[in-house]
Amino acid sequence: MTKMTYSAAVAQTLERLMREDDKIIIVYPGIGAPPPFGVPKDLHHRGFAMPIAELGYGGVATGAAVAGMKPLVNFGIGSWMFQAWAQVVNEAPQYYYTTGGEIEVPIVFHIASGIRSANGSQHSHNVQGMLWNTPGLQITMPSTAADVKGMLPSMFASPNPTFFISHSFTDNIEWEVPDEDYVIPLGKADVKREGKDVTIIASSIMVHRALEAAETLEKEHKVSTEVVDIRSLVPLDKETIFNSVAKTGRVVIGDEGHRSNNVASGISSFIVEEMFDALKAPIKIVSPPDVCIPYSPPMEAFIRPTADKLVASVLSIL
Repeated sequence: MTKMTYSAAVAQTLERLMREDDKIIIVYPGIGAPPPFGVPKDLHHRGFAMPIAELGYGGVATGAAVAGMKPLVNFGIGSWMFQAWAQVVNEAPQYYYTTGGEIEVPIVFHIASGIRSANGSQHSHNVQGMLWNTPGLQITMPSTAADVKGMLPSMFASPNPTFFISHSFTDNIEWEVPDEDYVIPLGKADVKREGKDVTIIASSIMVHRALEAAETLEKEHKVSTEVVDIRSLVPLDKETIFNSVAKTGRVVIGDEGHRSNNVASGISSFIVEEMFDALKAPIKIVSPPDVCIPYSPPMEAFIRPTADKLVASVLSIL
């Protein structure tokens, strides 16, 4: 096992995959700039720097995928991806279905999504809830270096377009990573911490806040908290979620997306529809209200879902 940061795991895994498969290329904005993700110089020829026009280079990459390549498209901040909405929602996800599986689109779209700390409303979107309403897209949100190392191979192996959603705050978080190569299939959640009194369901940066909350609940309130990291939204591992709900009977869901129609509300609806009798208390959702993300750091901190807010929600249903 080696402790490494999230960004280091992305860089090392991507380099290995590029050396193993010469169809993997990187498409990114910024003519003259080197490829992102720390790609070594001898692989720079596999990076294609484009004008800063997301719709354009999103279309170039989608065409490359249809032609047999495996592009990794780096949109950067999740909010910028909106400029390429026609490609990522109305084009890339449709080919496999409309051709009866004859045309595959093995493309990976990368975005850094979420509240970024004083970046303003135009740079702080959480888009996974919007993308979830697009059949044909796979959506992944690895929270740790170990997860991203195992999940990246699965993303590139898929015949369908896959969103790789990271968070700026996870880049420098260290985690123990197995030294050997391994593959984590998409659609497999992970119980990051075992517990018996309550379940906190989370993804991406919210997993780390959930683990912090679980530690506080154990030390200060003697509450045993299970933390379920969904890891991928599409496909979604309902079985692991439901097994945890059956064990604890109490659920809090942490989500950085706005409260209405976010990921947490979707997961909550599945639990209510299929596991209602197992619930001992109402499901609680910790997420920002339906307001634009403020630029002001104090105001942004006020609406951000935090470990303390998760703790308060757990205590409210015990």
